[in-house]
Parts: sequence; C-alpha cells; structure tokens
Amino acid sequence: LDWLLERLKPLSETHYFIFDCPGQLELFNVHGCFRNIIHTMMNEWHYRLCTVHLSDSHLCCDPGKYVSALLVTLQSMLHLETPHVSVLSKVDMLEQYGDLAFNLDYYTDVMDLEYLVEHISADPKMAPYKKLTASLCEVIEDFGLVRFIPLAIEDEDTVSRVAGGGGK
Repeated sequence: LDWLLERLKPLSETHYFIFDCPGQLELFNVHGCFRNIIHTMMNEWHYRLCTVHLSDSHLCCDPGKYVSALLVTLQSMLHLETPHVSVLSKVDMLEQYGDLAFNLDYYTDVMDLEYLVEHISADPKMAPYKKLTASLCEVIEDFGLVRFIPLAIEDEDTVSRVAGGGGK
C-alpha cells in the first residue's frame, strides 16, 4: 500500500478521492482485501471515508430482486464498516421498468417489509419461498440500517440530497 499512500498524500489536504468499484460485488464486497485497504486508510492514514452504494431502481419492480438489493446493501455496510450513503438510482426512469407494487417511499424507507412478503407470496412461483423471504426481511429490519436516497441525475434536489448524505 506504500505506492497508494505515496500518490495520495500530496493531494490529501486539497482533494477528495473517489474509488469507483466495478459492479461485480464479489471483487470488493466479499473478499477482505478491499476492506483491509479501507481500514488502513482510516486507521493508519487517518483518512475520512464514506461508501456510496448505488442500487438501480428497476430492482423495485421485482420484489425478489429488491430483497436481494437490500441484502447486498446491508452486507456491504457490515463488511466495509464505513459510513454509508445508499442510493436508489435512476428513479426518473422507473416508469420504463413497470409498475411498483407500493409507492417509492416504501422502497426508499425500507419499512414494514411484511407487506412485501405478502406481495411476493401472492405470486404462485414465489409462494414456496414465503418463509425464506420473511426470514430475510426480518434480518434486514432487525438491523434497521438500510435506507435509500432516491436519485434522478437530472434533478438537482435529489443530487443535493445524495451529496449531503441523505438529509431530507
């Protein structure tokens, strides 16, 4: 990591750094290497870090995919151990993906997931997974960490909310 510190240190007082990780979560969210780099940056180099986790809003149109997005977001928060800003991106394009079972606030506030469980179990293909889905949703709610900030890149208000870390 010496090479990284050598390149960042001259800029650390005047710049922000963005590390854009690829969409393949297993490259940074499962293996401990990236987490070790983050911990070194925070604990030894005394950098202040924040993770911005993007989830595509089209996942809200499919309840199973939405539950998966919640789990991945929670897992990222727990694994990386950094302050997190969780963003639901492309909300301006939601109409193209289909109808939502609930209003957008339901998906961003991540509350009362039992309604989602009931909605999923109404689908004959998903009904056998009701108990599993209910258990996963219970874990998500028990942690109480996941909330999304909606982002429409052309909307200055949503961009400001994301940049501010989520204050409504």
